[in-house]
Amino acid sequence: MVSSVWRAAVLSSLLTGAAQAQTRDWSPEDRAIIGDFTRITAVATSTDRVFAATPAAVIAWDPLGRRWQGPWQPRDPTTLNDVFLAFADPLDGGLWLVRRGGWFRFDPGIQLWEQGTVPGTVVDAALDQDAPGSGLFLRTGSGWFTALRGGAAFPSGAPGRPVRTPTLDEAIRSNPAIQANSASLLFGSRLRNVRYTAVARAQGFTGIGWYLGTSGAGLVYFADGAGLPELLPYGLPSEVVAAVFAGTGGVWAVTERTQIADPGLTFVGSTLGEFRSLQGPRATGLPFTEARRVVGMESDLWLATDGGVIRLSARTGDAERYDEGRGLPDARVLSLAQRRGRMVAGTAHGLAAYTDSTGFRRLAPAFSDAAYAVALSGDTTWVGTRVGLFAALPATIAGPSCPPLKA
Repeated sequence: MVSSVWRAAVLSSLLTGAAQAQTRDWSPEDRAIIGDFTRITAVATSTDRVFAATPAAVIAWDPLGRRWQGPWQPRDPTTLNDVFLAFADPLDGGLWLVRRGGWFRFDPGIQLWEQGTVPGTVVDAALDQDAPGSGLFLRTGSGWFTALRGGAAFPSGAPGRPVRTPTLDEAIRSNPAIQANSASLLFGSRLRNVRYTAVARAQGFTGIGWYLGTSGAGLVYFADGAGLPELLPYGLPSEVVAAVFAGTGGVWAVTERTQIADPGLTFVGSTLGEFRSLQGPRATGLPFTEARRVVGMESDLWLATDGGVIRLSARTGDAERYDEGRGLPDARVLSLAQRRGRMVAGTAHGLAAYTDSTGFRRLAPAFSDAAYAVALSGDTTWVGTRVGLFAALPATIAGPSCPPLKA
């Protein structure tokens, strides 16, 4: 369970074997693992929230509060891999998740997971409108079974008035813009191979329209009559988190480029209810693959990357790049430090201090080694190198005749 106070959050990959080894000392109630939640396998709506299942967790969107809830995971999150349908329980707000060989039931109020199996492969599932408390009906090659709370199932007849999940065709017939604007999802997700994977009709306080899960853009909402979808982002654009900066109300996480994701900077709210990603211009994205550090100065965030120092506006997402053409001795930035408006970048071949919007200026020109770590104390710049700790004194800031760094 994620409490109202964010006691611990591990910004890492989802629960793979490596992640389990890294987090085995964290109790489940004190741990939240945030990764790439852009692939939705099933969606269900209740009167007050929208559930979305991913291959590793369940999350819920609160349309009234405009906040996310979760993530929630069973003891073995890998068992969610084959979930393909979801139903909100009309009686208590619980969630039924249909798997190929059985089902899960999750009660978000008490954080309880239940599961069961049926003989054969599940090919159809429904609730019964005439008997909403009778459980979940599952059909296999052996016939119909009814799954009950507690994990039991028994052979039964078909539901009298079956309530099934809607199809994508039904959503498109209701709002043709869903199909017409599918290309905007590709554009908005940096040209990933995106398709719709799950559909749920909004009801009650969740709105009037359609919630759709996708294979690369997360959860989106099409209000009835709307021509464009509303993106509802959750999680990070990549699972490789390279740097974290604590800000007001949460943290900023820098994610690196992977085979399936572009780099980005994501704000993660302290209660895990808010996510906002910055990925640079739509046409080009952010110009780096790896990142080393992120610092804040005024309203901007500064990233030390293998493509230079990247300055990002936290308000607008506008990006500006500083490399060799703007004062850095090398575009491979290994470290970055900021103190009281003074900023120094350590690169693969020396140091540079930020001067103004025109760029950086070489610091201690006689020093051209790799600066792996930088710290600022007054007018002195401390530098970690492969041969020890050095100090760049104020007299070494400019000019080829300046003395070298002092050990």
